[in-house]
Amino acid sequence: MAAKSEKISIDYKALAELLNGSMRMHRDATTLEHWLELFSVLTDSDGTASLRWTHGNPGRCIESYQGAVPAIPPALREQIDTIVAQSGRRAPGFLDDFLELGSATDIRDSIAAVDPRYLLAIVDWNPACIVVVMARAPNRPLWNDADRQRIREILPYVRESVLVHKQMDRNRYISGLARDVLDKSPRGVLILSEDGKIQMANARAAAILAVHDGLSDRDGKLVINNKDVAARLSDYLGKLDTMGDAGLPEMDWNMVVEKPSGAAPYQLILGHLTLSDWNLESRRSDKVAVIHVHDPDKTVGVQPEQLSDFYGFTKAQARLAAKLFQGHTINEAAEALHISVNTARTHMRGIYAKTGVRTQAELLGMLSTGLTSYGESVNNL
Repeated sequence: MAAKSEKISIDYKALAELLNGSMRMHRDATTLEHWLELFSVLTDSDGTASLRWTHGNPGRCIESYQGAVPAIPPALREQIDTIVAQSGRRAPGFLDDFLELGSATDIRDSIAAVDPRYLLAIVDWNPACIVVVMARAPNRPLWNDADRQRIREILPYVRESVLVHKQMDRNRYISGLARDVLDKSPRGVLILSEDGKIQMANARAAAILAVHDGLSDRDGKLVINNKDVAARLSDYLGKLDTMGDAGLPEMDWNMVVEKPSGAAPYQLILGHLTLSDWNLESRRSDKVAVIHVHDPDKTVGVQPEQLSDFYGFTKAQARLAAKLFQGHTINEAAEALHISVNTARTHMRGIYAKTGVRTQAELLGMLSTGLTSYGESVNNL
């Protein structure tokens, strides 16, 4: 170890470049190999390698190299695998360079005996182990205690960068997973901020907007060719910030948009969502509008029996929910089913109790995402 009185010299400009490189890598604006170049400069290495694998499965290791790093000797690779296995039996956390990885002398000696030009650091191990191997060329001085101490001072920054990268990857994965689920919805789903900006459109909504047949996208905002409907939506968005959990009155949540082509009109089913975290794209409100776009020409329906199986609805409740799923208002559904509106409302209260939703917009959203595997038409109900 370096003497306590010895000052460790760190190139903070190179460290800043490394951290900037990390952020660029998070944005997919640079490569891991370029980041390894910056790491080599910072650690005074002639070459650096990154080994990444799922813990306990080194056979699936992903290796990246930069600079004058000879192929890692098999004996050293075996020792790396051993250290990774041992780290898994330790308390979860980060481990410093290989001198800190194990207390057994034979582990240290066997690594050093392979090739003293190599230096090893484990920056993370769970769930994916990340090992960085640094190497110096044969004509360079071997690593000394001051080198190791300097790298120990640098590693916390690298660890934080790795954690940020993992979190961003995880967020991208979850976001992609949510998008996949929404893209399988049988109706279009649009998310709007209070200024009318489209924050998200699933695959069916994007296809509807691309046709420009009554609904379209201009400069990232939803455009509705029907002026009355556009004005009602604008009024709704203006009240979004103060909207309570009950949502809109019944007569406002379902709006009809005629298609200039003359085809069956769209039905817009409106609702809203309160965000658990502040939405930076919506400056004035923590709520977004959720619009389900029903296109009768591309109806994907369900049978009442399927709704009964999914949610335990009675036959009467299932028939009503199926009609609502088709895009009918509760009045239209009651007329089609030859029941009174009051009876339909009684059925709705039972549906709400069984599903846990509070509004018809929430019910339609739940049915849209929960029954995507069924493609049978219900036009004959």
